[in-house]
Amino acid sequence: MTTVSSVAAPRRGRRLLLAGTALVTITPIVSHSFGRATYGLLLPAMEDTLGLNHAQTGLGGTVIYGAYLLGVIVVALLARRCEPITILRGGVAIVGLGLVWMSTVHGLPALMAGLFLTGGAGAGIWITSPGIVSAGVAPERRGVVIGLLTASVGLGTFVVGMSTTAVRHRAGDDLLWRPVWLAEAVVTSAILVGLVLLARPERTERVSAGGFSLDRLRSVPSWKRVTAAYAMFAAVGAGFSPFLVRALQNDGQLSKAGAASVFATMSLLAIPGAPLLGWLSDRWGRKPVMVFVLTTAGTGTAVVALGHGAVAVVGTFLFGAVWSSYPTLVATYVRDHTEARGFSEAFSTMTIFYGAAALSAPFLTGWLADTTGHFRTPFVGLSVVCLCGAVLMAGLPAQPHR
Repeated sequence: MTTVSSVAAPRRGRRLLLAGTALVTITPIVSHSFGRATYGLLLPAMEDTLGLNHAQTGLGGTVIYGAYLLGVIVVALLARRCEPITILRGGVAIVGLGLVWMSTVHGLPALMAGLFLTGGAGAGIWITSPGIVSAGVAPERRGVVIGLLTASVGLGTFVVGMSTTAVRHRAGDDLLWRPVWLAEAVVTSAILVGLVLLARPERTERVSAGGFSLDRLRSVPSWKRVTAAYAMFAAVGAGFSPFLVRALQNDGQLSKAGAASVFATMSLLAIPGAPLLGWLSDRWGRKPVMVFVLTTAGTGTAVVALGHGAVAVVGTFLFGAVWSSYPTLVATYVRDHTEARGFSEAFSTMTIFYGAAALSAPFLTGWLADTTGHFRTPFVGLSVVCLCGAVLMAGLPAQPHR
């Protein structure tokens, strides 16, 4: 006889599974909204209060991606030995410590240390979360599901941007930034507790142990072309995003509050954009959507570089509507050709090239801005790099649709 308790138990199990999956889906907020985007949002205030120039804060962006590169290498080595959920929890915990540290910094060395923690640990989140949430998902739905990860980044960044503006307005202080980092640390701690208590994905199949190699990545069709375009994407994002708010203020002639609001609204556009573009890639294939994203983002970057006022805002929205979708599309492409831990290993190996390409972009962007007195020159250069990535992906052989 079926009892009430025997029926309720599976229902509770399904609810716990859904809750755990939902928590994993929002973890990129920790790695990307808190660990990366917040730095660009707060950078103008941190420059003013800590007495830093663009080259110095650009060095901070370089540290983020340098640490991310190191983190990716660590994840690549751990992928064969550890469950993805274990790596994910560790990444969230370390980012949380970094956010607390960021709320206390008073100089450039301390700033670099905090960004090293938040940037490096983010690799443990982004490299593992797509594989976890897409486990058991049919190939024709992966784009949408993994797109939700990026949507969470847009939501998180929008909330951070609008909340920062509101708190500054209430405090009457346009340069307030320490409480933002601290509030993010509290939210990160809550997410970590939830992951420990509720996120219980099925154990993955173990793979043979061994040192780092390109074997898993080589199993992905056209891996060299896809990896090269992903590296170009990394350089553009690393150089453009940290300085966007400052560029909107200096070159775009927007106020501090106006630039912060544009930044937040740009993030809001990523919420429907990532799942929509993921869905389109499920229907039309990954290639045409990836080309579209890089072309649109490159155009938006150029418009921000050459325009001001409302024109620069339009360019920002063009960039924001599509840009955060590209990592999702690349991750989905890799996931189409790998399984379980194989995905973490292949994607982390690809992301090593991503991190290497991103290393010098923030410093060079800041140095060029200091040298020329504006962001037009470095931003135009980044636009060209982005469009070159689009051309590269346009030559990707058509893949059989699943």
